[in-house]
Amino acid sequence: MRARCFCGWLAAACLTAAAGILAGCSSPGPRSVIVTAANANSTVQLNAGDVLLVQLDGNPSTGYTWERVEPLAGALQPLGEPEFAPAKNLPARRAASHCVT
Repeated sequence: MRARCFCGWLAAACLTAAAGILAGCSSPGPRSVIVTAANANSTVQLNAGDVLLVQLDGNPSTGYTWERVEPLAGALQPLGEPEFAPAKNLPARRAASHCVT
């Protein structure tokens, strides 16, 4: 009887440990990564499904805007049109161009 009881506890401990290991291996869900001019010449690592938000200064009323250039076919897919929002702490005539890629 004692051997059976020990085997049951051992099996339960192994199952619990395996469940903990598998839970630790699961990947987190998609994340949003924001890059700005401060990230110039740096490397950003993304996983499939992650969202890259590129926020750069611009002023569309004067023609000072940014365009997306396709680096590799299918590497990045735009999620919509660029969005323009007023820049913080700047005069109202300037705006920041927020391009969601």
